[in-house]
Amino acid sequence: MATFSERNGYKKVPLAMVPESMPEGLRNKLWNLFDRVMTPDKLEKITFHLWFHLYKEPLDTRGVIVSDFRTDWRYTVAKIRERFLTSEWYVVYDHLELLIGEDILSEQLVNAILEQEQAAYRSVQGQIVQITDAVEIAAVELAANTGGRFSSSSQHIKNALTLLSDRANPDYRNSIKESISAVEAMGKTLNGSEKGTLDDALKGLKKRPLYNPALLDGFRKIYGWSSDSEDGIRHSMKKTPSLEYVEAKFFLISCSAFVNYLKAVGADGQE
Repeated sequence: MATFSERNGYKKVPLAMVPESMPEGLRNKLWNLFDRVMTPDKLEKITFHLWFHLYKEPLDTRGVIVSDFRTDWRYTVAKIRERFLTSEWYVVYDHLELLIGEDILSEQLVNAILEQEQAAYRSVQGQIVQITDAVEIAAVELAANTGGRFSSSSQHIKNALTLLSDRANPDYRNSIKESISAVEAMGKTLNGSEKGTLDDALKGLKKRPLYNPALLDGFRKIYGWSSDSEDGIRHSMKKTPSLEYVEAKFFLISCSAFVNYLKAVGADGQE
């Protein structure tokens, strides 16, 4: 919710937080949430994961042993606080991602703060990604959580999300491939055949009266662009395509939505 000064024009409200940044207010609110979960009964587990996976420091430097029955964690918490509040913006997200993945930190609460502060990132399936629209997030989450006989499609969406959200080394080319493969896998499952290409799968679905042929043809054209020798992503031995984050994000979201559509229309309700 906007503050009094923001509502009345005395303080500028950011329309969209600039990616690759961490304003002080956002960082402080995230730290307050992070600090709340560092209770005495959880510090052993939290510091183990931070020291082992993120800091990669000797575990015996975590705390000061006072006696055989008590560990003084004040120095340790102070060290975590310093890193959290002074490191590069992406280090903060590394902290959050780690604890969300270990079910220590609530993804819902983290996203609530990111939304309140209009950050350019959200946590989806335990990974911090540059997706800001709630509808987009819902589409990706639904597609990524599809199980049973549709699990192959779901796994491709998860792979695409992982490749897109790798802040150190994002792989947009293969993220797009995984997104398209999710649609292909869904089409093959619904057709009951593992053979053929995505185009073959969509042609097969077009024979079913419940599917909108215009939508299927539209996606076939998008698939055709992705296979184009000049700008596409499947002809890796030809001219290197110019791939941007926005294209990989588009494919992740649109393919997730299309997978959800195909499943909703064509599934028999059993997973």
